Amino acid sequence: MSTIFGIYDPGRLAISEKEVQEMTHAMDYWAPDDRGYLQQDNLFLAHLMLHNTPESLNEKQPFGQAGCYITADARIDNRDEILGMLHNKPPEGIHSPDAALILGLYHRFGKDCVQYLAGDFAFCIWDARSKELFCVRDQIGVKNLFYYLKDSAFIFSSEPRGILALPWADDDIDEEFVEHLLADTDPDPDRTFHRYIRRLLPGQYLVYSPKGITVSKYWKPELPRLLRLGSRREYFDAFREQLEMAVSCRLRTVFPVSAELSGGLDSSGITCLAASLVRDKDNLYTFSNVMPKGPGGQKPYRDEEEYIDLVIRSCEIRHAVKVHSSGRAYPLEHHDLDIFVNSGVDVYSAAWQDPLRKEMLNRNIRVTLSGFGGDEAVTNKSGWYFKDFLREGEYLKFLRAIHEKRLYGLPFRMLARGMIPDPILQRIYLKRPGYKRKNFLLDTQRSSDLEGRFIRNKQLTLGGFRERILHLITRDYTVQRIQSEGLFSIMRRLEPRFPLMDIRLLQFYLSLPLDIIGNPFQNRYVFRESLKGILPEEVRLRSDKLISAGIYYVQESRGDAPNYQEWLRERQATERSGWAKRIDFTKLINGWDSASEANRKDGQFFPPGSFRTECFLRYLELGMKPSFPVGKSPKT
Repeated sequence: MSTIFGIYDPGRLAISEKEVQEMTHAMDYWAPDDRGYLQQDNLFLAHLMLHNTPESLNEKQPFGQAGCYITADARIDNRDEILGMLHNKPPEGIHSPDAALILGLYHRFGKDCVQYLAGDFAFCIWDARSKELFCVRDQIGVKNLFYYLKDSAFIFSSEPRGILALPWADDDIDEEFVEHLLADTDPDPDRTFHRYIRRLLPGQYLVYSPKGITVSKYWKPELPRLLRLGSRREYFDAFREQLEMAVSCRLRTVFPVSAELSGGLDSSGITCLAASLVRDKDNLYTFSNVMPKGPGGQKPYRDEEEYIDLVIRSCEIRHAVKVHSSGRAYPLEHHDLDIFVNSGVDVYSAAWQDPLRKEMLNRNIRVTLSGFGGDEAVTNKSGWYFKDFLREGEYLKFLRAIHEKRLYGLPFRMLARGMIPDPILQRIYLKRPGYKRKNFLLDTQRSSDLEGRFIRNKQLTLGGFRERILHLITRDYTVQRIQSEGLFSIMRRLEPRFPLMDIRLLQFYLSLPLDIIGNPFQNRYVFRESLKGILPEEVRLRSDKLISAGIYYVQESRGDAPNYQEWLRERQATERSGWAKRIDFTKLINGWDSASEANRKDGQFFPPGSFRTECFLRYLELGMKPSFPVGKSPKT
């Protein structure tokens, strides 16, 4: 994972050396392996390199060819296909860096080059012939790209900090974004904490020129044609082949690889496949969060460690690292970390993963494989897949599935539902209990407005099972988590990779017939069947889900609850901003009350808190100039 940034301002003659230094100083905090710059009059492109793939070891960016220059944070997975399109014309042939392949495609297809790319990428191409800057983000949004436009000045950066480093860049807070944070609702996905900084969304490209800016959607998930094979086993074998490809192309690194092993089905499957594909097992590590033991060596809750150990033994993992604590030095450390990484506050925080990331950094690991995204698609429980039989007119298959699942009361209800027009069905759906959102805003009129907007934006997935999968892989939560993991990882010189979100794997899964996707007696059917002989049977066939391994954060927070209450009372007494008057401090403070029955679950204290709101209060307390820890570099 590298970082990219730059400026293009058609309204002036030159970018100053001071501006180059300011952006570089802000972005250089993670100790990159190489640095490259292009400065031409009113254009500046930069690249900070993290060596990772074999091709990157001798790569220099920004890279130029025939009047075009590219700076890219990219791992392209269909390299052979692209080389075939280019007839091995890139300067170094099969050893060409990924950025060179992208630029070769651009020379051949122009902006349509994005239609031929598979992998994780964010890049900007300067075309001196048309005086255009062409910026792209991958289909899933694994790589981040932020941009700023005010007057004629356009700035882009992998992180907001690069933009905010320029003194003339407006750092005003986006009030509507903050209101959504405090109301626990999601803002528009392209908005950020800062009013003039926007995200380029997954599957979008942007063109900026003296004529202005255009943002276009080049990809949206669509349903492929159904695949027809001879037998169930052929489907399972074909799926496993796609799954192995998704893992294999994410093992492309010259450094050790990490598999994040939680003990669940997704992470265990990824780990076992990686172990079967990696050439040298000394280069494969697993990292797991496990519950700390209490007095007498007992754990307060049963966690996933027994399944973690099963996978470690089965795969003969030689380097298994377990983390029992966040290791934070003071209660608000993870709030400060979040503020530092986001240059403010964001919707989702991957701060809970940082203890594992620090351990990976200590072992010079630069790739971590995550099982995230499985629940959204290829390992979705698919419990209601049989609804699609009804929608597609396959009534006998529908009735057989109903009989197998013993859900005899469903046909009438589903037929009745099918007769209700979608707009009316949408209204009924949104009026159900549970769509009223608790929030911390005291301005009741504004709170009502925000809740109304939340309800209007909360769309019912009116299609069938496949349409629901398309919704899940592009929904706000999925994108926000992947974005956050990317921002938190670069600080630890690490690139997160998500095999189960591989675009080709997703398309293949959606091409499978319904009676292959679903099974009345076993959820995650395709995934389980395809991993026979790879996963330990106790893991492959498990149906339980134990307490989250990240629970040590809850345990540590229990001990720090009095400190949080004291801090919140202090903020309530001293905070003078207009925002503080609209925050319900009483709710926040009571959320850390260990004696309150409202904060207990299964007899244990589970502090609900509001991480977003607390981060914002901490941001105000730091004077809106966050550092981490205060006055220190995160590298320490």
